[in-house]
Amino acid sequence: ALRDLQKDYPQMGEVRGMGLMDAVEFVVPGTNKEPNVAFAKKVIGECIKNKMLILGCGYYDNCVRFLPALNISDADLDTAINIFSDAVRAAAAS
Repeated sequence: ALRDLQKDYPQMGEVRGMGLMDAVEFVVPGTNKEPNVAFAKKVIGECIKNKMLILGCGYYDNCVRFLPALNISDADLDTAINIFSDAVRAAAAS
């Protein structure tokens, strides 16, 4: 789901991880992966507005990471992905 979203938003420079532990690195489009801290903060803010806590990370603080409980239900995981997708859309539109 995150890689599909990445195709539509060039601000998502890299999606990486294994299993349920994933991270998204936000970059300035059209650059050589210049960190986009402002965009990351907008995405985090939008997630929080929609009652989803998400962690910022990375040397430049331009990444977010996901580390849900291993027993997360499919429904809760779908909800989290939808909230994150909406947050990226809202951040890109602002």
